[in-house]
Amino acid sequence: MADKHPYVQAPGVLIQILNQLRKKLPPKVDAAALKNLGLAPSNEGTHLNTLRFLELIDESGVPTQSAHDMFVIHDDDEFADTFAKSVQEAYKELFTLRGDEAWTLDRSQLMTFFRRNDKTSDAVGGFQAYTFQALSVYAKKAEATTSKPKSKPVSKSAPKVGKKDKPPVLPLEVNEAPHSESHATSGKDKNIGLSVRIEINLPLAPDQDTYDRIFKSIRENLLDPK
Repeated sequence: MADKHPYVQAPGVLIQILNQLRKKLPPKVDAAALKNLGLAPSNEGTHLNTLRFLELIDESGVPTQSAHDMFVIHDDDEFADTFAKSVQEAYKELFTLRGDEAWTLDRSQLMTFFRRNDKTSDAVGGFQAYTFQALSVYAKKAEATTSKPKSKPVSKSAPKVGKKDKPPVLPLEVNEAPHSESHATSGKDKNIGLSVRIEINLPLAPDQDTYDRIFKSIRENLLDPK
């Protein structure tokens, strides 16, 4: 048995290997056999180490008697019960500590056990936990976890904006009549300059005295009022 609890990075592949062994148990389960089956490419060592930890194969890859007795069981429930006993025996320290509760421990609790027991890193402890959980599901002692941790949604909505004040109305140039002399004003001016042009239609007068009287009246009342 290995000094430390085994781990695989792809528990799904480990399950495929176990299913293949149920279909036909080869005389030797080694890296070459897994490659020929198209299983665990480049990761044969971790999966073989797990099978050895469960005492399903010996150091040279030859299936043990326990494996021969187990993998010929056709009934799924009976097979699961026998497989569960192998797992329980292999993880003896965990079951001695936690009892049957060990089957359903969450990842965090399993990581604490493996890291404390094997002095492994956070990453390795996580893979050890996943491996044990996969074996628990295969033994029908736990349900597969398919849910992913929920992440807090990032709000993409724009921040609420209060009512905006109406922009100030800048004074504009005002012309009372076309062609008048304008007095432009800037945004800093507070007064509005006005230019007024008065047009007078003079009547046709028979003499000059009539026009003189009109202009005199304009000068006195509009241009130079008293």
